[in-house]
Amino acid sequence: MMRTTHFMSQCDAFTLPADGRSLCPGSGVDLRAVQSGTHDQPHPRYEIRRVNPSLAYSADDALTHRQAKSVIARFRRLLFGTIIVQTCIRPVLLVLALALGGLTVDDAEAAADGNRGAPPMLVTADMLHAKIGEAERNPELDAKGRASLIALYRDALSNLGKIDAHTARADAFAEIRRTAPQETDLVRQRSAALKAADPPSVVAADTAMNGVQIERDLKREEADLAAVQALRADIERQLAYQESRPTAIRQALATAQEQQRAIAAALQSAAAADEPEILTEARRWSQETRYVAQSTLLQALDQELLSLPMKWDLLEATRDEKMVKIDRIGQRVQNLKALNNARRVEQAQQAVQAAERMLQTTAGLSPTLAAFAEQNLVLARELTAVTIPLDTLEKEQAQATQMAERIRANHRREQAATEISALSSGLGPLLLAHRQALPDLKVYQRKTSELVQKIAEVNVRRLRYLDEAARVANRPAAVAALAAGLPAEQAESLHDTLQALIAQRQALLSQQLETEARYLERLRKLRAAESDLLETARSYDSFLEKHLFWLGTQSGTQFADLNRLPEEARLLLAPTRWSELSRALEQQVMPSFVFWLSVLLALVLTARQGALTDRIKGTARHIGSPDLDDLRHTLCALGWTLLLALPLPLLLAVAGALMQGQAHGTASSHAVGAGLTRVAFNLYILLTLRAICLPGGLATEHLQWPESVAQRLRVELGRLLWVFIPANLIGRLALDLNPGITGGIVARLALLLITLPLVWFLYQVFHPRRGVLAHLRRQPKVALFFRLQPVWATALIAAPMVVLALTLNGYVYSAVILMNSLLLTLWLACGMVLLHGLAWRWLTLLRQHAAFRKTGKERAAADSEFASAAADADETAAEPAYLDSDLAALSEDSRELLGIFSILLSLAGLYAIWSAVFPALTILEDITLWTRAATVDGEDRRLPITLADLGLALIYLISTVTLARRLPAVLDMVLLERFHMSSSSRYTATTLTTYGIVAGGTLLTLYTLGAQWSQLQWLAAALGVGIGFGLQEIVANFISGLIILFERPVRVGDLITVGNTDGVVTRIRIRATTIRNADRQELVVPNKEFITGRLLNWSLSDQVTRVKVSVGVAYGTDIDQAHALMREAADEHEHILADPKPSVSFDAFGDNSLMLTLRAFVDDLDHRSTAMTDLHKAINRKFEQAEIAMAFPQRDLHFDPRSPLRVTLEDARQAKPDA
Repeated sequence: MMRTTHFMSQCDAFTLPADGRSLCPGSGVDLRAVQSGTHDQPHPRYEIRRVNPSLAYSADDALTHRQAKSVIARFRRLLFGTIIVQTCIRPVLLVLALALGGLTVDDAEAAADGNRGAPPMLVTADMLHAKIGEAERNPELDAKGRASLIALYRDALSNLGKIDAHTARADAFAEIRRTAPQETDLVRQRSAALKAADPPSVVAADTAMNGVQIERDLKREEADLAAVQALRADIERQLAYQESRPTAIRQALATAQEQQRAIAAALQSAAAADEPEILTEARRWSQETRYVAQSTLLQALDQELLSLPMKWDLLEATRDEKMVKIDRIGQRVQNLKALNNARRVEQAQQAVQAAERMLQTTAGLSPTLAAFAEQNLVLARELTAVTIPLDTLEKEQAQATQMAERIRANHRREQAATEISALSSGLGPLLLAHRQALPDLKVYQRKTSELVQKIAEVNVRRLRYLDEAARVANRPAAVAALAAGLPAEQAESLHDTLQALIAQRQALLSQQLETEARYLERLRKLRAAESDLLETARSYDSFLEKHLFWLGTQSGTQFADLNRLPEEARLLLAPTRWSELSRALEQQVMPSFVFWLSVLLALVLTARQGALTDRIKGTARHIGSPDLDDLRHTLCALGWTLLLALPLPLLLAVAGALMQGQAHGTASSHAVGAGLTRVAFNLYILLTLRAICLPGGLATEHLQWPESVAQRLRVELGRLLWVFIPANLIGRLALDLNPGITGGIVARLALLLITLPLVWFLYQVFHPRRGVLAHLRRQPKVALFFRLQPVWATALIAAPMVVLALTLNGYVYSAVILMNSLLLTLWLACGMVLLHGLAWRWLTLLRQHAAFRKTGKERAAADSEFASAAADADETAAEPAYLDSDLAALSEDSRELLGIFSILLSLAGLYAIWSAVFPALTILEDITLWTRAATVDGEDRRLPITLADLGLALIYLISTVTLARRLPAVLDMVLLERFHMSSSSRYTATTLTTYGIVAGGTLLTLYTLGAQWSQLQWLAAALGVGIGFGLQEIVANFISGLIILFERPVRVGDLITVGNTDGVVTRIRIRATTIRNADRQELVVPNKEFITGRLLNWSLSDQVTRVKVSVGVAYGTDIDQAHALMREAADEHEHILADPKPSVSFDAFGDNSLMLTLRAFVDDLDHRSTAMTDLHKAINRKFEQAEIAMAFPQRDLHFDPRSPLRVTLEDARQAKPDA
């Protein structure tokens, strides 16, 4: 049953109701979809035909017999393939032909053959080649039009090739569907026959086979085995490929259908009015052939999708057959190897017996011959020692190879399962069981190292044997050399014995070299197999770590689970298990000298607890003493504190290490040993923290912690110890002894007991307002870390609750990893606080000692006359100077450096701690947010931008901001200390470094997020337009700022004059520069003014400046004397340069004075104002002493004599009170 539907809605206005034909205007292309109702046709068949537009709207569509034959002839020559599968072409064409009026037998057979000839009006390959030739010879076409036309023709020709290739693929897949079931049955029958056959065995006649025949058969069987194994590996790869093909095929189908719809829409669109007809025709041919190529591609994909089950069955059956063959050939190889090894061992033993007989023969003849025979016997025994392990090495290699294959197979299956069903909950227990079954990678790493060493030893031994073989290769010469040690008459009589000894040595060396070569080959093969096993296990372990973290390994906790508690407790406390642990203690721990040494040390430390406490308090006696305080007292206090907390953790750690490190120990002993070691570590950290908080101990006396804080922290640590350590011990034992159920309900209850006191401890210590560390937020200048304490303290307190929730919901594996990482992070934070305190105390001592020495020197210089009388006063006065140099006196550079060092060390520790979680985060790479276009190996691809990329971009952004803010200060310190650069040079370097960090970090962040220049070029163009109009001043200032930093006409610290403002440059920013004048007012000047305007820089190239002092003296003054006094004042000043020397001049006759001027050069701009003031004072003092009058303005008063002048005299003393 067929129905005809229309392909594109754009053509609906031209649809004929009689046959559903849709004619696109202007194209002459009939688009119709014929869809079959059979079950194996998932896609409709689209046909594109060239029709006559004049016949498209005929009212009478009845077809005559001749017309039906003509239509079928056209169908036989269609280039346009169909989307339906090849197996349905024949019945569809036959039914359609019958409906159109009947077919002749020849026409029906031609239709059934599916001949894809071209209709008379459609393009063919020959036509395209001819068109290409015409276009190349056409003189009327310009170069651009010819290139476009030829490109369209070639595209159509390429599409025809794709049509043939896709059709061939579809036929091949259809053939697989037809023949695969029969082939599968045949393969399974062969497999059944092989299994039913008698197992291969070595017949009795084989025992009489010589070594050459055995070696020949063994090599042949090994070659056959390698060939079959290679075939099986290829089948495994095909199966792995076929597992992912359905998803890939569906994606390819969706893409092809989308492209086909786009081509159909392009076919229906009208051509451009000004486009040449020949170009329009070529473009239409290109689009039509591309449409058909997509149709045949869909057909091939459909056929492949339908053939996948049959192909999968055939591959599985073939793989099973190869496995049966591998088993049979492998058994034959093992039999031959056993026979060959037995033959070699027997030969080695015969060689030993022969050497022993020769030794007995020569024992009474000569000491020289006896020694030579003894060496032969040693060689024979070495031959035996090398021959016997050959079989063991072979078995170990086979075991490693099988284990690697099993792990690789598990990896493939589980990877396919995760791709198909994502992270299903049922995978968790299976993956956990497989991870627990993985071999111990450390053991195999150790074995690989031992193999490398053994291979080196065998190579050295082979070289020694080769040298010996070269010495005895010439038998007569070797006999003569051996006979040289005998008397002449004895050598003659023992000639045959000498020949026998040399012949035996040659035979032994030959056998030894041959066996050593085989032994070396086995060692290398074993090393390769174990290296492959290691690599495979690492890859599989990474895969398991990636997925196990997100999978529940147990069912969620229910109240009914408590019913299993007695049973699990009995299992945990089973007498057999504890008797096994007791035997492990007796056999592995008790005999150890290290254990009894640790017991003795623990007893001594326990007995000396009081003495250790007194020693800790005794180190505080020198704190605050200017001449006795030293960092070694703090380090001694730290050492005594560590010893104070050591006894019990030491015993647990040594016992655990001994139980865990024994190679012959049981799984239970190893598990208990690992648990004891972890518990000992946590216990030691808590006991050490509690000992640090002792009254008068390290925290209060050396680190200057408040007494109340230390006491409260000590109390909280004591409470945590009583619950945390027992629960931790029980939980670790449950996890290690019952790994199959991840500790069971016992481990979950233990984790609950760990979590609750830990949350309470974190709340009591880190609460922002009521915690032990709350006083740090009330300091005058609180750090950003403590300003953010409400945020990170809440997260820290909530983290154990999250772990507990994960545990109760069945994510026990994830919870254990998170809890371990959380505890290690907490201990790292405590360690960093302690280390920061020690470093801060060291810096404080350095500064305080420097201040104390400086104060002592100043007082010694000031009181040198009264040194003996003021000694006591110096001591009492120096003490406050020492104490006054408090922490606030420490420079900001030291604070920044210590803070950055602490941050870097903390980041390194966090990376090491949380590295166990990093593999799980790689799953974020599977979450695609968007894609970006990229060219890979010359192909355009869409690369995904994942959630992991987004997180990495955030890390880059945060790192950029942090480095841009913190690195310049550190760089400034380094440049100052190491290179002694000036402040302006350091500022330039740090500013340019900041710009580089920001630019590089921004580009790296954008690239990580998938931004490309092709995507940003429009933004750049828009910014260019905006810059050209509204932002040109800002950009000009920015460019000017860069010019200032590189060319340096103005530097930080320079004294400049801009307009009417004099000041010092304090900052050079991106847009503007800040100048501070003498009134400490800051003037912000755009950078453009420094480049385009006039600027006076007083200190650009030289700090020397000239000062000018002008003095007016009264008429009648001795000018030479005045000049001498002014020059003398300049010469006496310490900051006035002698070269160039000061100069004085007589400048003018003023209205009221004679103008004298002193011109002198000051050594530094910073001394300019001081020098001017000092010169004025000195000149005034010298002129007064020389009675040289300073001139001042005078006025002449003229009175009018024509009228009387009235004069009034008043007493100023009487007028003053009235005033």
